[in-house]
Amino acid sequence: MPFHRQVRVHANECLTGGIHKIRVEFPELAMSLRPGQFVMIRPSGRLEPLLGRPLALYETVDGPSGMPEFFELVYLVMGAGTRALAALQPGEPVDVWGPLGNTFPESSNNVDLTHVMLIAGGIGQTPFLSVIKSLLGQRRYGQSQVSVMPESVSLIWGARTKDALAGLDDFQATGARVEVATEDGSAGHKGYVTELADRLIQEGPNPTAIFSCGPEPMLEAVTALAKRCQIPAWVSLETKMACGYGVCFSCVCPLQDESSDTGWDYRRVCIEGPVFKAENIVWHT
Repeated sequence: MPFHRQVRVHANECLTGGIHKIRVEFPELAMSLRPGQFVMIRPSGRLEPLLGRPLALYETVDGPSGMPEFFELVYLVMGAGTRALAALQPGEPVDVWGPLGNTFPESSNNVDLTHVMLIAGGIGQTPFLSVIKSLLGQRRYGQSQVSVMPESVSLIWGARTKDALAGLDDFQATGARVEVATEDGSAGHKGYVTELADRLIQEGPNPTAIFSCGPEPMLEAVTALAKRCQIPAWVSLETKMACGYGVCFSCVCPLQDESSDTGWDYRRVCIEGPVFKAENIVWHT
């Protein structure tokens, strides 16, 4: 059952450009969140913005007790909601509800995680720090359990320019393989992240699973790449949401459904997602 509470901002910093990281004190939620899940967050006591913003778990942070007491969210300032978040100071109140949504597969799901490739685009890296640490046995989250440690975990991250690769050191510190692509060539491969991922797949070892998060055109390209290379893939959608509880049906996504006359039907990203098997998504209806 999700928690819904007014809590306090512990820290809020600008990482680079319009990318910020907020830390919230909420022990019950911090101990429950799992990699891939998200929370809804909004400044308290305001009519504008009225709706919360869905932000994926970036990391949990222990308190003096040695248990998770804080969680961190990384976000890109784009509109009124995220501008309001960026203006918050330590000690100010926020309304938070979560944990929401599902998670990326774990070994207990009978998924082969021997070689895991994570493909991120833009701000889509945010769920993957906790995913990597969970896979490598570096940190426990909620009820997550990884019984067999993968032989390799790699993060392939694409952005428009190197300045958008905020927090790159956090991922490199995990020991996972980290490769980057920038559209302007300012860091790593010059071009699209899917081009870099394709090349690395051909070089091997062949991934046994692909997890991806980022803009929808990139996710569609990742789906096509995974299908061509016959690699199971899961994608986390960055769909706009209003309630986060599945009541408003504002975040629906078309998925294949053989029982439907059209061959597909809508599913709520906040409830049935945000993580879906890539091959089940209908990208064009």
